Amino acid sequence: MLRLLSSLAASEYGCASVDLCVHVDMFEGDVAVVQELVDEIDSVIWPHGRKTIIRKFGHRGLANSWFESVYNVDHTYVSILEDDMEVSHHFYNFLRLLHSNHALTGDRVSGLCLHPDDWAVGIKLACRGEHSRYLYKSPEPCNWGPVWKAEHWRDFITWVFQLKSRAELPFVEDAFSYNFNSYLEVGADVQSSWVWRYNLDHNIVNVRYRFRGCGAELASYFVINHKEPGLHFQQKLHLNNEPSMLQLDWKRVEQQLQTENYTFIPAPFANEMLDQPPRHVSHKKTKKQRN
Repeated sequence: MLRLLSSLAASEYGCASVDLCVHVDMFEGDVAVVQELVDEIDSVIWPHGRKTIIRKFGHRGLANSWFESVYNVDHTYVSILEDDMEVSHHFYNFLRLLHSNHALTGDRVSGLCLHPDDWAVGIKLACRGEHSRYLYKSPEPCNWGPVWKAEHWRDFITWVFQLKSRAELPFVEDAFSYNFNSYLEVGADVQSSWVWRYNLDHNIVNVRYRFRGCGAELASYFVINHKEPGLHFQQKLHLNNEPSMLQLDWKRVEQQLQTENYTFIPAPFANEMLDQPPRHVSHKKTKKQRN
């Protein structure tokens, strides 16, 4: 947690007002450990806006920590970051550059994914001149580091509340399920299956980036996940998560985005998935429920 907060505090925000809200989950009923963490978080200096700490009396888990985080905000964007992440000092510069160049406009665009590439859907860039060679749209839930438009975040949370009030899980048709149905079947504590169903139901995409291919080779990440041992992983996963990947040359990235590619219009997502009416399974039981 402190590593994430340190990277956030050290990031560049210009004159923007950025508020920080930290949710602290209960850890195995150990109040002393939780209080020690709260005290450490409280000592972190946050000069960019307001800092709020919310301490939970019970273990809420990953998905519910998302769903119960924030609803009504007077901000343009909401970013959900988990405690084992670390951001580049320039992640906000990237968001601001795309926002100011209208790369995130459109009712169907829910926001930006700070992690490059999509893993499940596997979109291939067409490298056409009328669209950005670096930016593209995908309905795949952001692996980590999502930045939501506030209005889309509010709509998503409302939709989750409605499904949960009906004791409904967000299963989708098997042809479009990838691994998202299987997460629900084993009772995995993830939010991605909910985002996937929401995107399909509402014809939603998010903007992603890829700084390789189409004649570009920039090894740039704006967020990494250290995937450390915890409730979900028994041992640290070896992914593209070296801190050196965050040490990008922002001036070079900005220059390449602005001078070698004159459009910030993301390549569209062209797939029958979003061209058809929503197709899903409403009240399929999980394996746990069947037993």
